[in-house]
Amino acid sequence: MLKSVWMVSALVVTLWGASALAADRPAGKELPGQTIEIKLEPQAWQTRRAETANVIGAIEASKGKNKAAMDRFDAILTAFEKDPVSITPMEAMDLYAVFYVPNESDKNMAGVLQMVSAFAVLGWYDSLRFADESGRAEIINNERFFNRAFTISGEATTKKLMDYLHKHPK
Repeated sequence: MLKSVWMVSALVVTLWGASALAADRPAGKELPGQTIEIKLEPQAWQTRRAETANVIGAIEASKGKNKAAMDRFDAILTAFEKDPVSITPMEAMDLYAVFYVPNESDKNMAGVLQMVSAFAVLGWYDSLRFADESGRAEIINNERFFNRAFTISGEATTKKLMDYLHKHPK
């Protein structure tokens, strides 16, 4: 099954960004060398993505024998299949990487490619609307958004995709 590292985005506050928070501090209470902790509630997609990563991790650790994790993953997949746009494109790519591509690409690579392409377009549109240049770089470089569905699931899956593309160039 999938052997990958899941990354959950974190908020980083720099001293420059934090200096505005200290504007009302008394003189002599400078920020350099001090840590400012800011507690933020995660957004719904961050919570879902972390939960999905934990469920997948539990399944991997138990080699598929953790019934509770398997049942929870089945519920996640069922909810996704009922309403594929109820989650973010990144979450959809995660599900395609760990389940749909490994399990359906042999039977229906064209259909898998259509769905992955659709989520790639939706995800890039979101990034153009909501992310800055740094956010887009994070999505492309660190999250490997455009190729994650075919690379996270392993070399064999990537090879299947390349074979399919060579056989069907149009």
